[in-house]
Parts: sequence; structure tokens; C-alpha cells
Amino acid sequence: MALRLAVAGVRVALAGYRAPLTDRGVAERELERLEAVARSPRPHPEELGRGLLMVVGAVGSVRVLATPVAELRAAVELFAPRRGALPATRRPTV
Repeated sequence: MALRLAVAGVRVALAGYRAPLTDRGVAERELERLEAVARSPRPHPEELGRGLLMVVGAVGSVRVLATPVAELRAAVELFAPRRGALPATRRPTV
């Protein structure tokens, strides 16, 4: 649910940003794809990460879009594999 809300938030912000944006179409297509992935029962972290990178690359550093994109990133990170301590057999020796 958080992911779908975040995608919608970026879409609304992007629609409200009327200045020319060279890769607007790329961002819009990736947001459509992210929404489809978000509707799937088990979104794949790799697909989500790729989509996030494409959106970030397409919108650049547009200040108006920074907060919605940050919220999208946070939602995508919810699906990332957990990073915990290395298993005992794989810990580096000092």
C-alpha cells in the first residue's frame, strides 16, 4: 500500500510540475511500471530498484519532486532484502 501511495504521490507532483522536463515520458512510463509491480502479490526488489533509479534519473534534481521521490525510495526500500550480520562462517577475520 505504501508503495502504491508513493507512486501516486510522484505522479501527482510530476503532473503539477509544468516546466519542460526532457525525460518526463521516461518517468511517467516507469511510474506506470512501478504501479503494476506494486499491484503484484510479491513485488521483486530488483524491479523496484530499477524503476526507482529510472525515475530518479528522469527527474534529476527538481526540488519540487524531491520529497515525493524520497517517499518513493522509502517505500521501495521496504521490499529490499534485510541486511543483517554476516553468518558466523563468513565473518571476516582480523
